[in-house]
Amino acid sequence: MPKNIFKILLLTFICLFISACQHGIRSNELEYPPELDQSGIDVSTLDPVEAERRLKEINDTPYPPHTIQSGDTFRIKVYGEDDLTDGGGSNSNSMVTPDGYIVVTLLGPVHVRGLTIVEATEKITKLYQQYIRYPRVSLIPVNIIGKQATILGAIQKPGLITCSEETRISDMVALAGSFSIGLLQGDEVELADVPRSYIIRNGEILPVNFSKAIYDGDPLHNIKVFPKDIIYIARKDASRVLLMGEVKNPRWFNWSAGMTIMDLIAESGGLKDEHWKNALILRKTKDADAGAELKVYRVNIDDLIAGRARNFQIAAEDIVYIPKDSISEYNVFIRKLLPTAQLINAFASPFYWFYRD
Repeated sequence: MPKNIFKILLLTFICLFISACQHGIRSNELEYPPELDQSGIDVSTLDPVEAERRLKEINDTPYPPHTIQSGDTFRIKVYGEDDLTDGGGSNSNSMVTPDGYIVVTLLGPVHVRGLTIVEATEKITKLYQQYIRYPRVSLIPVNIIGKQATILGAIQKPGLITCSEETRISDMVALAGSFSIGLLQGDEVELADVPRSYIIRNGEILPVNFSKAIYDGDPLHNIKVFPKDIIYIARKDASRVLLMGEVKNPRWFNWSAGMTIMDLIAESGGLKDEHWKNALILRKTKDADAGAELKVYRVNIDDLIAGRARNFQIAAEDIVYIPKDSISEYNVFIRKLLPTAQLINAFASPFYWFYRD
């Protein structure tokens, strides 16, 4: 199937080359590719200084105390009042109901969900004062469900995860079974788009750079996860790169974070004997619409091989073209392909999702 797609693609190129018009881009005016923007979804809209200040504030925020959840079970003891404790029979151990109530001997249902154990004890004590002059009440935990946060998206086991004061973003990913896996052209690939992932707390997207949090373990970004936080692991909508031109095996590649142009050349079997010194990179601007014109960059391959230039990172959906030793071929390619480069990605096969047990 991939071979047939590539044949169709090549035939499409031929038709486009015959009918296209002059684009007017000069090769010596093209810029070197910028550093790949791997910032988190919120960092990209915040001033870096303000983002760092906010992150330090988040890291200095005390971890919230445990609040009672539905399903928590307690033993309620009233000292000196045996008939209200052990003598209360089945009411000596009470589970918090789904709507947040705990049944207390003599008092009946008392709403305690969302309260700390201290607050719930004070509430029950005050209610007992209607019947006992100086009640001494203890709310003794028997089974605590625990604090929970939510993780969704391109993850193996999305849903509620029990967290503690030591649980950080990277720990949540591990507890959820790591990133979900998809099948593309016979290869298993991670479907998570880590740079576009984010965490929500109290309705606010926190300025966390997920690449730094998960790949680098940066403690400023790999923050503690609070109860009720929502982590969304974004999915790669397009995670392939096309390498064309004077390499031994031009083809689609499955994109991965940190992939460089030299990685592509190596995986394609290397350069052919004849190739022009400059490679062409066509890249979609971040957050641009699907039909937006691609930005064109130029890289000196000879400088890369000699270590004189930065081996820049490839972005998902990049198109890399290495022409022959001919300026005319370069000009033909740039003016023919650029107006219709978005068509290339229309041939991309969809991911096939599956989850591991």
